[in-house]
Amino acid sequence: MFAQLCQSSDVHRNKLLIKFHCAGDNIYGADSSDAAKSMDAAIAPAIDMKLPWAAVIGNHDQEGTLSREGVMRHLVSMKNSLSGLNPEGIEIDGYGNYNLEVSGVEGTSLGEKSVLNLYFLDSGDYSTVPSIKGYGWIKASQQVWFQQTSSSLQVSW
Repeated sequence: MFAQLCQSSDVHRNKLLIKFHCAGDNIYGADSSDAAKSMDAAIAPAIDMKLPWAAVIGNHDQEGTLSREGVMRHLVSMKNSLSGLNPEGIEIDGYGNYNLEVSGVEGTSLGEKSVLNLYFLDSGDYSTVPSIKGYGWIKASQQVWFQQTSSSLQVSW
């Protein structure tokens, strides 16, 4: 699907304006004998087109040969990646909790201001509470970070 998107004429015509965002489950780790190599292949179209991109991990990405932290560290280290491991100096659950500020158009009054803030949060893989079956969720530490970050950005506007 992503490879098809990268081949579309709209992407080629606007490639300087596009950022690609991977929203988890970038690979199905259980089917991957080399998670890093599979992740490289999944993101290759964006890298080949020299597009900046950002990703967050899903509940299946770490089911292969890399831990959740390992998968996120690999994503952060890839070419053209805008991904982040976690905010520095903050105790927070998961890996890949970060925000990206998008500035306004250069040369305008909004050129130096954040006009859009994208939040990436690790919702975990599976529940760690025995009485709750299924997938994980956003934890209190992540909610606190989100609220503090959002508040500080609003003040700086």
